[in-house]
Amino acid sequence: MAAQSLHDDVRERAVKTLGDYLYNEEQKKRAAREQEIKDQQRREEERLRHEKKLMDEEERLRALQAQTVPKLPPKPFESQPKPSPQSTTVAPSKGDATAAAQPAAAKPTSTPDTSSSGPVANDSSKSAFQTEPAKINGHVSPAAPRSAAPSPFAKPTASQPTNPFAPATAQKPATQAPAQVQPTKPPAVPDVDRYVQIHKNLKKLRALLTEHARTNPQLKKLMGEMRREIRKSLGQLTGGKGANKKQLESIKTILMSALNGQPPSPLIDPSSFVVEPREPVEGALHNEPQLPALFLYLMNQLGKAIINQFINECGASPRSADPVGVVTAQLFSAKEFLWRGQSLIDILMAKFRIVCPVVFGYRGSDKTEQGRLRLGWRKDGGAWISEQQHNDRMMGLGIGYASIALRGLLQEKFINFYGSAAVAALRRALVEFPNSAPKKTPGVMGLQVLAVMCKRDMGLDLGL
Repeated sequence: MAAQSLHDDVRERAVKTLGDYLYNEEQKKRAAREQEIKDQQRREEERLRHEKKLMDEEERLRALQAQTVPKLPPKPFESQPKPSPQSTTVAPSKGDATAAAQPAAAKPTSTPDTSSSGPVANDSSKSAFQTEPAKINGHVSPAAPRSAAPSPFAKPTASQPTNPFAPATAQKPATQAPAQVQPTKPPAVPDVDRYVQIHKNLKKLRALLTEHARTNPQLKKLMGEMRREIRKSLGQLTGGKGANKKQLESIKTILMSALNGQPPSPLIDPSSFVVEPREPVEGALHNEPQLPALFLYLMNQLGKAIINQFINECGASPRSADPVGVVTAQLFSAKEFLWRGQSLIDILMAKFRIVCPVVFGYRGSDKTEQGRLRLGWRKDGGAWISEQQHNDRMMGLGIGYASIALRGLLQEKFINFYGSAAVAALRRALVEFPNSAPKKTPGVMGLQVLAVMCKRDMGLDLGL
């Protein structure tokens, strides 16, 4: 009995001790949770303050951009005689491009000169079906009124614009001032917002061609077969020199067939799908003002298939981006697919601008709706995809972009070309940067995985 009593006493003390321990642990967890919530609240308050500050700065920037400074009047020529102090009127000098009228004289009304033999002004970089005003150097200019648009697939005549997507051309006035010599302008930098308009134009091209195919069963059938064959060939790409010759030739054959009018399709002005206006180039294979709509449609589908390949394959396996990048460069740079001596790569870049804005310098907060839209965060069924899915998409697209633009960012080519500077850059990006991150997000951990892959695949120890 004494032993049983002792045993019960010890058991009760053990149960009480365990209960006290569990209670204390629960209190600690509760305190830690409260502290975590407070820290989270503090971080959210700091984030909101930071976003509010950024919003205020952006509003101030927009207000400054909206302001304009009136230009000074043209400087008179040195040979122009100075007005007499007694004279109340100024006589314009002969040949002055800015000849002023007498103060009391009424300005004559000029009428368009329809007999002018000079070229008609036509901005081929704009599209007639644009629903947004054009942007020039970041400023919005009002859209000009348009007349009724002709049928996009009607055969062009002498009185009809050759570009069904372009606005009506303006005529020259009857009298023009002598042209002044202008300094040579530096090469224009592509406007990333122009890529957004190109993307919209491509959607409307697809709609127009689909509508046309409804009355042409053969075009509808072959258009679908060509699109599927391009997608299948891209999905079969593998590594190794010469391993993708069959797939490359298959895609080339399809594009050449469409370019040669097999099957026949309406002619479309490609100006709506490139960033800068183009003039004919001596010796170019295609200097004509129009190309078959099916060819442009298939180039668009090629770009779409390339983007999907990067998203689906290259995030988990960066090396799989290399053959896709090689084939992409070969197809878009092939001389038979150039228009007026330049590539149609703007079609692919317009798609990159929509799905991966960060490579064009766009930033945003992943905590806000507007910020996620600026980052290209995708929705599925009306809800945002998970952070891991978004990071996987961006990783695949970033690697794919590099496979085209940089040609081998993380293969031996980068290190062979830049040497020790390349190793230092990789260490900074894959080791030092993720180690200094305050939060180990999936994206941060993905960078560390790349560092491990460099050691495993190339024997490059970056000092993890």
